[in-house]
Amino acid sequence: MADPTADMPGLLRQFFIQHRQVSIPGVGSFQLLREPARLDVAARQMKAPGYRIQFDSLQDNPTREQFDYISRKTLVDEWEAIGMLNAFAMGLKDRLRTGKKYIWQGVGTLEAIPGGQLILSPADMDHDFLPDLPAVPVIRKDASHTVRVGETELSSEEARQWLEEDVVVARAGWWVAASVIAAIALGLVFFRYFTNSYSFVSGNQSVITTSAAPQQYQENKAR
Repeated sequence: MADPTADMPGLLRQFFIQHRQVSIPGVGSFQLLREPARLDVAARQMKAPGYRIQFDSLQDNPTREQFDYISRKTLVDEWEAIGMLNAFAMGLKDRLRTGKKYIWQGVGTLEAIPGGQLILSPADMDHDFLPDLPAVPVIRKDASHTVRVGETELSSEEARQWLEEDVVVARAGWWVAASVIAAIALGLVFFRYFTNSYSFVSGNQSVITTSAAPQQYQENKAR
């Protein structure tokens, strides 16, 4: 007599693909999660969107929809479908408790680790028709975007002009300050010259004493 649970893995896998979740009593639940495309900066690649399988050993209650699916596919009543699923689940648990792995085609490998916890090594969900694409950054020199300067939003071109104006003002301010300092210094020099009668004559000069001239004249006259 054929085993009524022999086709159960294939039926559960079909239900899993169509509804993105399936549960096995006493084993756990499986969810098919979609992952969006992502940018791998280091590899300079745009990773294609895909799927990953998540296993939860604490959630193991099948839905009514799952029993109905098994009933329709096997052409049996719903209560028989419940019995078939429970029989498959009991055989699977006994297999895992003995330390054997169970390879579920298209889903992954189930096994029990020390302590009795069940884990799943998910199957590879990559597809050749969704390859990764090269992602090389494009730099546009004239591209315009919005930047915030303080509390004001400016376009990139306005921000660049604003920075250039600041540089020009800063440079002009430096020359103005230097000119003012030089003018003050020259003013002080001229002020001290006119008030203190400074002389710009320098070098070795002979000193002339005028007080001795009248006395010498009188002596020459007496002779």
